[in-house]
Amino acid sequence: MGTVVPALNDWLRTRRVESVLDGRRHRVTWKALPQDRAPALTGTWWVAVPTGATQDSATADCVRALRDHGATPVLVELDAADTDRTRLAARLRGLTPKEQATGVLSLLALAETPCVAGSALPLGLALTTALLQALGDTGTRAPCGA
Repeated sequence: MGTVVPALNDWLRTRRVESVLDGRRHRVTWKALPQDRAPALTGTWWVAVPTGATQDSATADCVRALRDHGATPVLVELDAADTDRTRLAARLRGLTPKEQATGVLSLLALAETPCVAGSALPLGLALTTALLQALGDTGTRAPCGA
């Protein structure tokens, strides 16, 4: 009993100190905001897709979602040659002013084949890297989701 009482006393003192400290700590809580309406998008959104993926169901779903929320989607189909950032930047500059991006949605990860024969690097990753570099090279300030 002589060793248990001091141990319990120490434990109780520690809990009181921790309780006071817990009351002073910064707390973060999340509160859902009411959703009165669907989120609205505006302007032209480039949808970057790998060659052959324009008819993919994921592409169709994303284009439909953008359109349903007010955006004007423009498909930008990229192939292995577009891993060259200079070439891709020139292509992006060549889009008409009406098609300049308000936002960019990249579905390039759909290209899972190797970038070059014998490589473990997926083409989609190489294209995504080149796209981000080309957007910077052209001064495009649109948000990009990948």
